[in-house]
Amino acid sequence: MRWDFTGDDHDLTNEYSGALPGAIYGPTPVGDLFAPGVLGGDMDPQLVARAHQYQPWDVTPQPSIGLAWSPGARDGIPGKLTGGGKTVIRAGYSLRRFTEPQQYFWNQATNYGSFYYQNFNLYSNNTGTNGSFAPGSLSLGQSLPPYAYNPAAYSPTNPESNSTFQALRYLGNDVNGLNPNTKQPYTQAWNFGIQRQMRGAGVLEIRYNGSHTIHQWLSVNTNEVNVFENGFLTQFKAAQQNLKINEQHNINSFAENGYAGQTQTPIFDAAFA
Repeated sequence: MRWDFTGDDHDLTNEYSGALPGAIYGPTPVGDLFAPGVLGGDMDPQLVARAHQYQPWDVTPQPSIGLAWSPGARDGIPGKLTGGGKTVIRAGYSLRRFTEPQQYFWNQATNYGSFYYQNFNLYSNNTGTNGSFAPGSLSLGQSLPPYAYNPAAYSPTNPESNSTFQALRYLGNDVNGLNPNTKQPYTQAWNFGIQRQMRGAGVLEIRYNGSHTIHQWLSVNTNEVNVFENGFLTQFKAAQQNLKINEQHNINSFAENGYAGQTQTPIFDAAFA
């Protein structure tokens, strides 16, 4: 029996800003498909700066057991099957826990390090001919631009709307977080084999090996939308039709404006509101 006490991977500066599951799902209950306009979840999601994103793993029993048995029968059918003491039966089972790479933690425990890193680029001094530059012209210069982040005053608990969410026309930023009750992954392995000595120096062996790993860390995209039962697909097609009709009136929108052939889209109205 092996028993490890494994602490959580954490940020010593206490500044990693991650979202809890409720904040990631927002107004949708945790685990449900996104349903615009349907309330019931976290109506005030926050990015919270904290060192410990998940609980340490103290309950970690890791058993391992194996056996080998050589039947002693030498007479009758058992003796003939086992070769009179020339057969060995082996079996084993083990459970071993492991820790995911630190990169997996960094990817999800903070929002891509937006508070910690600054990027810069090297640009060549063009000599006037496309695709050419003067040798030695790649230079960092005398100074780098000052590091800045928004909002300027970082606070331990910062609303997502201030640092992550943007208007719909600027979609692209992600919100990341770890399940605080995430489990330590482990692999179970088992084997069973029968070995029989044959005539001369030969040996016949039949062996089965199996393994199974669970609780591996996986990224889950919570943006999946229910497109059937709630009528999203039907309203999406209606929005396409609305757009075609609006374009005939020089309007670049899929909103229902009362023109003939247009249909209301309450799900989109709720989402964009």
